[in-house]
Amino acid sequence: MNNGFSVKRLIIFFFGLIVAGILPALLMPPYSPAIGRVPVLSIALVLIYICFALPFVFHYTRRDADKILVGGAVYYKGVVTFSIVVGVASVLLYAGIIRTSVAIGVFLVALFALVIYLYLAYKTTEHISNVKAEENAKTAPVMELRRASANLANQVSAKHSGNQELVSKTSSLSDDLRYLAPSDSAEAAELEEAMLEAFRDVELYLKSGSERDISEAIKTLDEIRQLYLQRKSVY
Repeated sequence: MNNGFSVKRLIIFFFGLIVAGILPALLMPPYSPAIGRVPVLSIALVLIYICFALPFVFHYTRRDADKILVGGAVYYKGVVTFSIVVGVASVLLYAGIIRTSVAIGVFLVALFALVIYLYLAYKTTEHISNVKAEENAKTAPVMELRRASANLANQVSAKHSGNQELVSKTSSLSDDLRYLAPSDSAEAAELEEAMLEAFRDVELYLKSGSERDISEAIKTLDEIRQLYLQRKSVY
């Protein structure tokens, strides 16, 4: 994935990490019974801070938005759950309700669960990205056909408006191709390539403008129509 990683953000991240690490010691009353639990409370705060701050360090660009939209939502859902568990364990530790060893055990289990959760989120996001790429690859030839037919129809309308047969055939093809369903079959790809090549031939004929070439253009449009009918039956 593309990201906007920078040294400036890294420096800010480590500064926040230091603050998170020493904050429990700064806030703890000097004679508090929980003074001995400060290192564990610092670890808890550091873990929570790292989880929330990592997206800031590895700042995603707009081009990645479609890839991390679902993964991002899942990420923060997992981080919030992790923070709640670690936070509750820290409060219980501070109050002396649970022992230090128990709190550390809770931290480790929560961290392990978070890692598994984020791995699954990553795989889900990767799958969504792959599916989208496959769909784009499947629709690209059809989109190119639509552009070619629309451009040809506009060209004919602008320069050959007096030839009603030519105008009718190009306009009809352009309208029909708007509803052509994408397909990933080899037969569909072959027909689509043949149609695109035929559209290019028509453009060359029209550039000449001679009666013979106009006639050839109309004949080629009829061939495109037959190719379209064949392609339409392929799913």
